[in-house]
Amino acid sequence: MADINPAYDDEILAKAAEHLKKEGSVQLNEILVPSALRSFQNLKWKHLYNPLKFALHYSRPPEVWKEFQKLVSKLIGKKVNCGMWCIAMMPGDYSVLYDSLKPGKGFIFMFDLNAVPENCGGYTVLLKGDREVARVVPKSNSFTIVNQAGLKVFHKYLNHHAKHPRIFLCGVALAK
Repeated sequence: MADINPAYDDEILAKAAEHLKKEGSVQLNEILVPSALRSFQNLKWKHLYNPLKFALHYSRPPEVWKEFQKLVSKLIGKKVNCGMWCIAMMPGDYSVLYDSLKPGKGFIFMFDLNAVPENCGGYTVLLKGDREVARVVPKSNSFTIVNQAGLKVFHKYLNHHAKHPRIFLCGVALAK
């Protein structure tokens, strides 16, 4: 895992995996080396819009996605199949809970390239029923993984106070 910060050795990742198993989520900061961060430059964004569900921009992930798949496998302790995409939430972008949205399965993970203050929105909310159980506020170069079994997920509206978009790689991992 050459693109992963070498500070995250097997011992640290084992502790993170233990925390994930016990608490249902874990966040790893300063996860990528600087050269890997550059792989997110020059992504080609497409606008995705369904007014009753979401408004956001997406792109195919750079090759570093393979490193995240290995990392998720280590944290979960099983080989996984992952679906991943890059999302750019521009001011005005959002996703909502809608009637046909089914509770999640497996693990959801997010790698945030940049920080966005919580008061600007753009963060990710995980709900069980109508109760918020987790909130992922974007931090630069951070990787967050959450067991999303039975949870619904949405991304809070990014308001006009945001100085820049929230750019993140988002994925879902299911054990093979």
